[in-house]
Amino acid sequence: MAVCGGLLAFASWWRDRGASSPADLVALLPDRQGALFYIDVAALREGGLLGLIAGSKSTQDLEYSQFVQQSGFDYLSDLDGVAALVAKEANYFVLRGRFDWRKIIAYANRAGGQCRLSFCRVPATQPDRFITFLPFRNDVMAMAVSSDSWAAEAIARQPRDARPKLPAEPVWILAPGVVFRELTNPPPGTRAFVNALAEADRTVFAIGPAGDRLQMTVEIACQSPSAAAKLRDQLAETTDLLRKMLERENQKPNPADFSGLLAGGSFEQRGTSVFGRWPMETAFIENLAGGALQ
Repeated sequence: MAVCGGLLAFASWWRDRGASSPADLVALLPDRQGALFYIDVAALREGGLLGLIAGSKSTQDLEYSQFVQQSGFDYLSDLDGVAALVAKEANYFVLRGRFDWRKIIAYANRAGGQCRLSFCRVPATQPDRFITFLPFRNDVMAMAVSSDSWAAEAIARQPRDARPKLPAEPVWILAPGVVFRELTNPPPGTRAFVNALAEADRTVFAIGPAGDRLQMTVEIACQSPSAAAKLRDQLAETTDLLRKMLERENQKPNPADFSGLLAGGSFEQRGTSVFGRWPMETAFIENLAGGALQ
């Protein structure tokens, strides 16, 4: 019931709040091929969902608690938004929030890193990789994870001039088809959908409120109306096949796992694009947040 109440509160709050544009953060990311992400953390927090997704503070591990104490930064209260680019050579992040730079730099030095003129380099947990970061503004951090020990400098060096239209929802991912072609381990039950998206020019997934619940939507850009019609039919057939497979096994789509989410999909074509939507039940959100969906 607490989860349901949180979703209802978030849906109402988001409608009253209006959409916030992530374009200024996205513009700072390098113009390289990869998947773009955005999370409006402030929206999730103020709408009552961040605590659900993150879990209770009392369950956080000791290492993170020590980080919060020494750096003065806790994403649950201090982070407002994250734009990210996941590329082959590096993962780039632009974070907006409240940073105590003196404490953060001191923490980086204690953790075995080096900071010079506010540019910090800290060894990552993976061998031969570094976490690099620097303040872009007092409330904006540029950060990268890469084998390149200067990777964070690529952020905002050449801001994006031309950007695709970005979703208004608080959580979204924009990815070219190549990202799905290179995806080797998709979530259980999603392989057929991933294979279909691999042939698209660009796919945008977004999660936001719809009425008194959440829903996931997709906009898939194809090369032609005929390609869009083919993809729409393929996605509809894959969804119908999933439903029939469940029926043959005398099962119903489970609203608490991916079978329920995917079986609830609907699709339509408009010009060269395919649009889809999947209602997200509270049981699915609860299991996803609790790590029960692997």
